[in-house]
Formats: sequence, C-alpha cells, structure tokens
Amino acid sequence: MNEKQYTLAQAIEIFVRHSEIKGLAKDTIKSYRLYTTKFAEWIGEETPLSDITINDIEEYMEYKRLGGNKAVSVATNVRNLRCFFNFCSKRKMMEHLEITMPRYEKELKESYSDYEMALLLVKLKGDSWTEYRNWAMVNYFFATGQRLSTVIHIRVNKLYHDTGVLDFNYPIGIVPASNAAVRQKLAEQSPQAGIWTSNFTGQGYLKPFAK
Repeated sequence: MNEKQYTLAQAIEIFVRHSEIKGLAKDTIKSYRLYTTKFAEWIGEETPLSDITINDIEEYMEYKRLGGNKAVSVATNVRNLRCFFNFCSKRKMMEHLEITMPRYEKELKESYSDYEMALLLVKLKGDSWTEYRNWAMVNYFFATGQRLSTVIHIRVNKLYHDTGVLDFNYPIGIVPASNAAVRQKLAEQSPQAGIWTSNFTGQGYLKPFAK
C-alpha cells in the first residue's frame, strides 16, 4: 500500500479528477461525486481512507435502507462506492475491499400499447406551442430511441438538411434525422436555439419563428 495517507475527501477529489481526465460522461462523474460525498458526510470527510472497512460499507447500506431508500437506490449507492474504492485500491491508496452488490428485484415499467403510441403520434390540429413541442418530442423519441439527456442538447445548427443527419457533441456522434416532425421544427427555429426551448406568447400560442 502507498505510504502516503489520504483522507476520504482527498481520495474523492483524486478519483473525480481521474474520471474527468479519462473523459467519462458528465453524468457519470456527477454520480460518482454525489454518492461518494454522501458517504463521506455520513462517516466523516476527514476519515483516513485506510481506516474504512467492509463493515463501514455494510453499516452505510443498512443506514440507507432504514432511512427509507428502496433496494434499487441502495444498490445505486453501493455501485458508485465500489467503483471509487476499487480505484483507490488499484492506486495502492488502501487495501482492497470486497464489496458485494445487494440483490433487488427490478420493477417492470409499464409500456405504451400500440394504440396509445398511435394516439401520441397523431399530428396536432391546434396551434398550442406546448402541445406542438411535446408532439414533436414524442415523435423524435419514437424514431430514434435516444435518451432524454441526449435529446435536450440538440441544437438547430447541428442539423444538416442535405444529408439528413444530426451531429451531436453530446454524447453519441451522428444519427439519422429521418423524422418529418422534428425536421420541420428544426427548420423553423433559429440556428443557435435548442430545439425544445419554449417559444410562446402570453396567451400560450405560437409566435412567428425567426426566418
């Protein structure tokens, strides 16, 4: 083990910096910091890293469970902590901790039926901005299967009409933009805008887009 002694707070900063240098997704780094910081607040930020044992991890799991956290939430805490402590042990900052993931039953989310999807995809007849935006977004999700964290970063100037593709800086590169509803909306917006940005009058109706 490394002769230098680290506090838990110091080790967290080293771990987060390493994750940033590796180019991990921002959401992943945010998750690492959140769950390691919560553990540090529970056990003490200045706790020597080498003093932490598997018993501490299990006591923390019990603390979260008794605090009303669902099994899946406890597992998420443990998953992030295991990544952190594995990193620390590989860096010889502490002894290896054999952390076992708790088991839990996955809740099956109810999906839309074909009939319900058909209703969602029917083109709107009114001119409410909110309804139009939501309709276009549902079309886009259905056509691409992308996650919300990706969709909210779309910018109009990243759509190339000649090739029919969207270019993403976050996080997946280039994808086809074949959905007519989204291409129509992108064509109407200003180039630097996010395509889902609210654009309405005081009465809640569409106002003219920049040409």
